[in-house]
Amino acid sequence: MLAIENSLTLLINLSGKMRMLSHRIVMLGLIDIHKNASQPQSDMSDAIEEFETIFDLLLSGDENKGVGQETIEYLTSNNVLKAEHIHIIEKFITLVHARSGEEYSNDPFAHYTLLADLVGGELLTALNQLNLDISSALKKRVQEKEDKETDSAKIIANILENLNETARSVSLVATNAMIEAARAGDSGKGFAIIAAEIKRLSEEATETVRTLRASQNP
Repeated sequence: MLAIENSLTLLINLSGKMRMLSHRIVMLGLIDIHKNASQPQSDMSDAIEEFETIFDLLLSGDENKGVGQETIEYLTSNNVLKAEHIHIIEKFITLVHARSGEEYSNDPFAHYTLLADLVGGELLTALNQLNLDISSALKKRVQEKEDKETDSAKIIANILENLNETARSVSLVATNAMIEAARAGDSGKGFAIIAAEIKRLSEEATETVRTLRASQNP
């Protein structure tokens, strides 16, 4: 399973790339007009395709491209993929493809004027906010993991402290039992052996706790 943090980092970079691609599309379109090109150059088609691919990745995810469904669900649950931003991006894509339609066939400059206004206005604002929202989601995710790890460390520390206290108590009882067995003479020899074994086990438990604590705080 893909780590959500890695996927979010990728999406931060890709959403930033969408801004660059949108400006590139307008620039290449204006170059086409200047050259009186009847068909968009391949660079422009590639830029449009890449923009749409990134947008699809944001909406649906793709494990093979580094963004799993879990990441999309995380973005949705944190209200990152806002409807108004999606609408503006879809508006841009629709307007890009309208360049070859009848409405702008006689006045391509009017088409790219609208496109440039959209790219420099609403779209730029939407993509900037999307980038910030994904960045905020990543920070939140990292903080959640750190908090969870901190909580786990506290739980482990409490368990180790309880184990250590138990080991000390058992060791004290065993020591007292050995003293009493020694006072009992021959009749207490069997009990002394058992007490010594209990003390040894408690010492091993104390050493285990010490080792575990050291591993928790390297």
